[in-house]
Amino acid sequence: MKDVGQLSDGACKIGPATLYNTIERLLDLGWAEEVDAPAETDGRRRYQLTREGRAALHAEVECRESAVLKTRALSARPARSRA
Repeated sequence: MKDVGQLSDGACKIGPATLYNTIERLLDLGWAEEVDAPAETDGRRRYQLTREGRAALHAEVECRESAVLKTRALSARPARSRA
């Protein structure tokens, strides 16, 4: 939850229920898997994306980047007059 806040410069905040529901969904889809935590850590569960999860993430990022580029291009066009 802290990482989301830091990575988004505070723009995004998620609570525990959102985090754990999302992890559960990713596990159910086979897009994430639980991995062993290093022995010197606090014992919390650790997860990583699977190959399928990384592919889905990259596809989603490409889709979002395309939408941002198209939106910027549209907003840069001059406004049409309504005569």
